[in-house]
Amino acid sequence: MSDATSAHTDGDLSHSRERRQPWSIGLVATLVLVALGLLYANTTLLAAATVPLVYLVYGTVSTLPAEPSVAVKRTLDPQVLAPGDHVSVTLAVTNTSDRLLTDLRLIDIVPEPLAVTSGSPRLGRSLRPGETATTTYVVVAKSGEFAFGPPAVRLRSLADSATLNMEVPAAGDTRLTATTAVAEPPRQPTALPRDGQQSADDSGTGREFYATRPYQPGDPIRRINWRQFAKTGSLTTVQYRQEQAAETVVLVDCSPLGLAAPRPGQPTATELTGYAAERLHAVLQDAGVVTVVAAARADTQVPPELIATDGLSWIDSTDKRGRTAADRLLRSLQGEASGRAEPLALLPPGIDLGAKTDIGDRHHDTDAATEPTPIQSILTRLSSNAQVIVCTPLLDDWPVDLVTALQTRAYSTVVITPDATTTTPTPTPGQRLAGVHRQLRLDAIDRRGGRTVDWSPDRPIDRAIRASLPQRLVR
Repeated sequence: MSDATSAHTDGDLSHSRERRQPWSIGLVATLVLVALGLLYANTTLLAAATVPLVYLVYGTVSTLPAEPSVAVKRTLDPQVLAPGDHVSVTLAVTNTSDRLLTDLRLIDIVPEPLAVTSGSPRLGRSLRPGETATTTYVVVAKSGEFAFGPPAVRLRSLADSATLNMEVPAAGDTRLTATTAVAEPPRQPTALPRDGQQSADDSGTGREFYATRPYQPGDPIRRINWRQFAKTGSLTTVQYRQEQAAETVVLVDCSPLGLAAPRPGQPTATELTGYAAERLHAVLQDAGVVTVVAAARADTQVPPELIATDGLSWIDSTDKRGRTAADRLLRSLQGEASGRAEPLALLPPGIDLGAKTDIGDRHHDTDAATEPTPIQSILTRLSSNAQVIVCTPLLDDWPVDLVTALQTRAYSTVVITPDATTTTPTPTPGQRLAGVHRQLRLDAIDRRGGRTVDWSPDRPIDRAIRASLPQRLVR
């Protein structure tokens, strides 16, 4: 049997043909049987020669259309996506020729970072003229924009004597985009009521009464308490409560444990945490809140140039340059997904990853004792009027110790935690145990006075933000 292969490119459509010549076997077999039949005058051998002859004729007349003759359309549902959403992809292929396609096989080219969780991007069947066949599969969206490749189509003749391989550009949806954009604008209660301002326990310029004191030369006349002067004859000056810009720190816990995914293609705990922090930062920016974006324990996830000498990434996002750096930091966390099919390792309560980095550690060596821990570095950087929002997957006890230290120093603290233990419909016993450990840490934070927002990734993060910020963050 001999093969002939040809390749062609027609605009956006590329295809190659393979033609197997059946005569190399069928013709030889026919000639041998005919010769033997004539030589021995054997009618049986002559009759047997018809078998390879039929095979020869069948393969010769079995052909494919001269031109590619299929149309492909891809549909994504839903269209508006957030990282972690399940996306249904439907691929429809139609025979646009006037001939029967006896053997059509199709494979959709799924972007490499996306994993197929159910269904199949492959299809194989015969198609009558005008007939359409579909296949549906599900992928898990990741943060960013991903382009699908043109589906690969293979047509084969009935006798498998001719093969046509094609790349057919798909109509319809060609890109999957999962962003942090809000599907609907925030409702009015979402805006923080004091626009980033907070009353301080000190006198100064303001409108709320704070205290009175004896008059001092140089005090403005409009601040003299004339009623008190009319009653007692003594001059006193009215002091007002000072208004200070409340600095809100969005602190992301980048525990290395968060780089493992519960299942291939599922968002990692670090991805979910970075996504929650990015949405939160966007809402605070829209509300005019003075915001700092910080990351701790981020040695492997954050670009080195964004990490300071104390091991923290601390970015003031009040100006354009700071906002650009903050966006880069948060997107780097979402782009660091390993997608490894490793068990989600949540440590039992009372244990944290790398105890040397934790405040109050009793096991660190003498050299490490002289270096500030991440929690100590955070406390050093915080201003006196800061409000702290901690985004953490709660994989170890480090966030609990951080909240304890913040509450001890009377910092207003909110903890937003994505539940990475519920990303699989059938969790393993280990994942169920991890969920119990995580719940114990949530309870510990509540007992210490911190506010917690437990976010399940199958629900919009904006709903959790709307429900938590007005009541729990702004005083």
